[in-house]
Amino acid sequence: MTNSRIGNGRLFPLKGENKEKELARLKDLLENKGQAWATPDKCHNYDGFLQISQHLIDWLQQGFDAQAEDVMRMNWKGFLAESNSGKFLKIQDSWIKGQPSLKQFSSEGGTQQARPATQAPAAQAAESLVEDAYPSVLPARSSIP
Repeated sequence: MTNSRIGNGRLFPLKGENKEKELARLKDLLENKGQAWATPDKCHNYDGFLQISQHLIDWLQQGFDAQAEDVMRMNWKGFLAESNSGKFLKIQDSWIKGQPSLKQFSSEGGTQQARPATQAPAAQAAESLVEDAYPSVLPARSSIP
């Protein structure tokens, strides 16, 4: 059984001193480093984290391997919660369409062993181009002028 917090996260509103630090960082990028994009409206509103483990990566890889595309969507649910430091958005209950949820994967004893990643379709296509571009049998050295 894995840690039940894996795959969960939290987002905290950016406010007070942390917001001022971020605005100062953007101002420095704009005025001193020529970063035209770094305007105050680019200041993010939340800071947070997502708990990650090999178990989560195994679940994601299993879901990715089952997809026909080279992109997939992972969904989760958000709940308003409160702690001593204030309100935050609690992220949990990860799921991928057509696959067991992270909770189901964990309760069914999902593997803890890393699996080799499958090749992306673009890499497979490039590999076949290389194979097609060169003959598999090279002429004998004596026949090369």
